[in-house]
Amino acid sequence: MEYYDVFGSQKMMFLWEEFLSCSFQKWSQLPDVDWQQKRQYFHNWRSSSKVFGMEDFALLCQKIEEKIIKKRYSEAEKLLFEAKQLYEDSTQQVVAFFEEKQND
Repeated sequence: MEYYDVFGSQKMMFLWEEFLSCSFQKWSQLPDVDWQQKRQYFHNWRSSSKVFGMEDFALLCQKIEEKIIKKRYSEAEKLLFEAKQLYEDSTQQVVAFFEEKQND
């Protein structure tokens, strides 16, 4: 995680907690928002998740965003469950990274 060395532990933990808090809210709202708002969520996740090294999730967010831009809503809809699962897996990896850094 390249930003960890740039920002340091305290700043990264602050950003991580903010990311998780905002993400929790977005995931809970996702079923009820329109496609343009969904696109904005995935756009934000794409850029924010890269800060934490969540590259696979960022790529899937980009794919979903592109499908929404092209109005391929049914194709985007099929990827939402996968995105949630990948988000969960990726956040667990980031948590493990932070735990390892604390033990150094």
